[in-house]
Amino acid sequence: MVEQTKGDIPSAHADYSMAIKMEPSWAELYAYRGYVEQTRKEFDAAIIDYELAIQRKPALTAIRPDLAQLYDYRGMTEYNNGDFKDARADLSKEIAVEPGWPKAYEYRGATEQRDGDWIPALADYSKAIALKPDGAWVYGARAEVEQHLGNLGGAEADNVQGRQSGLP
Repeated sequence: MVEQTKGDIPSAHADYSMAIKMEPSWAELYAYRGYVEQTRKEFDAAIIDYELAIQRKPALTAIRPDLAQLYDYRGMTEYNNGDFKDARADLSKEIAVEPGWPKAYEYRGATEQRDGDWIPALADYSKAIALKPDGAWVYGARAEVEQHLGNLGGAEADNVQGRQSGLP
């Protein structure tokens, strides 16, 4: 992890791969290597490593922020790779495990908006804003959904709030 924090991504990847060979059951190693692969825009490899990390986590018995984070990483990697259906599924799993993370609602809303699922997108953007009211881009995204649904007053209010929160 030292190489990764120093920005030496190739060495970090090699070290995580070596560590996985020595300790293949350690979930965090796959997650760290997945993050390195995501940084290198090797999305398919990152998704595989996040899946391997998730498989190595014990069954859920309570809220598990570490597992939610793995779903987040994999969901965001799938989103960046254009795998919106898989991203939406993983972000939903993240929300089920840890319902208080606004980013999961933001990006699940974005996948829903992209698919034309306006009502769920509106609900997710609204939940994200309720959890983190200073997320400027979410106001802009929700304004687009409001406009599409014909609520021009709501769209204008969100645009105003977004600009006040830093949206250009």
